[in-house]
Amino acid sequence: MKLPRIDGWMNLFTGLGNSNKDKNFASSVIWNKPVEADLDELYAGDDVARTLTDEVPNEGTREFIQFAHENPDVVKAYESVFDAMNIRNIFRQAWSLARLHGGSGVWMVTDADALEVQQPLDLDMISSEGGLKSLVVFSRWELQADRLNLNVGSPNYGLPETYRLSPRMGGNSLIIHSSRIIRFDGLPLPRQKFISNNYWGDSVLNSAHDSIRNYNNANLYAVTALSDFSTPVIKMKNLADLFAAGKESLVQSRLHTLNMCRSVLRMMVIDEEESFEYITRSLSTVPEVVEKAAERLVVASKIPRSKLLGDSAKGINNGGEADERKWYDFVRNQQEQVLSKPLDKVIKAIQNTPGFQFKSDPNFTWSFKSLWQETSTQKADNYSKIASADAAYLDRGVIDPSQVAKRFEKEQFSVDLMVDADEEVEIETEEDDQIIKEIRDGAK
Repeated sequence: MKLPRIDGWMNLFTGLGNSNKDKNFASSVIWNKPVEADLDELYAGDDVARTLTDEVPNEGTREFIQFAHENPDVVKAYESVFDAMNIRNIFRQAWSLARLHGGSGVWMVTDADALEVQQPLDLDMISSEGGLKSLVVFSRWELQADRLNLNVGSPNYGLPETYRLSPRMGGNSLIIHSSRIIRFDGLPLPRQKFISNNYWGDSVLNSAHDSIRNYNNANLYAVTALSDFSTPVIKMKNLADLFAAGKESLVQSRLHTLNMCRSVLRMMVIDEEESFEYITRSLSTVPEVVEKAAERLVVASKIPRSKLLGDSAKGINNGGEADERKWYDFVRNQQEQVLSKPLDKVIKAIQNTPGFQFKSDPNFTWSFKSLWQETSTQKADNYSKIASADAAYLDRGVIDPSQVAKRFEKEQFSVDLMVDADEEVEIETEEDDQIIKEIRDGAK
């Protein structure tokens, strides 16, 4: 028989080396492969997990995008298509699914049949398939890698060339070419983990799972400690002897009577050999425990505390404005990484869809709307400062009134004043006239 060692690296008395006791063992980091059912349960049952998943996509699509063109009909046409196809909500849903499950895909549906969808989609020739009909979101569990792109010269090398679609909502299984799928990835994974995860990223809840659990446990501990803050204690004579004699019913009857007295008479009636007191627990460490768990959760989520936990914004002499701006900078960066290419792809598909009258135009642009929404007072203050600066430039002849008027040409007031370098400024000051006269006289 093999005897356990009680010295060296494993010690049965101290727990060293025991997976249930050893702190060194418990601190090992092991990546757990995402499980669809577990992630769904966590998202559906925990408000913090839901916020961690949805807050960035919700914020990133709150104002969404704006179109710009000299012809207002062009802008209205794109806005109409985006509203009709519900593109903002579809991208929000796909983004949230990617954060929850590690990936998602938006199928650009055309009139192509089951065999045609296995072939690449050329957006310049999408009209041959009837154009873009709709956008449908699927989770990564519904889009399994079918065939890989092994062309090292391709930007999609190492990614699925085709996907096998197995819709959860019902429908036939299909093989779909990757060019027809707008891919939304989860958190990046090392290559081997990426491959073992069926060529998809990681869920944001996976690495943050322990932080979410510890935060919930800390709050549960706080609530439990509060409910047990004051515990009544009754001292009864010969209590142990009564239990030993099998007279538990007498003890229970006595305790029931005392409890009835406290409830009905608002007082305790006890025997002269009995005593009653409350023992209170110290709650001094509870706030610190909850705060530490909250801080760790905020670090794991990369979402400001005010957004994740609903706390009031914190900052230095700015009411949390610095934190707000950092948050908006982070979301804007996420917009550029996650939404820019998908939006370009959808817009190109719309431009080449039959019935859409405005084709590709170099004067047409789109951009993300500002996430920072100023108050009326802030806008008025900024406009006043801009007007003062414009007045100074006008006095010095740097610009003319027609250039200032360009601020008001678009639907929204333009903070940036775009001046054509080739555009001549006709305003001249008296000092300019004198300088020009001296130059001309010197030339003679």
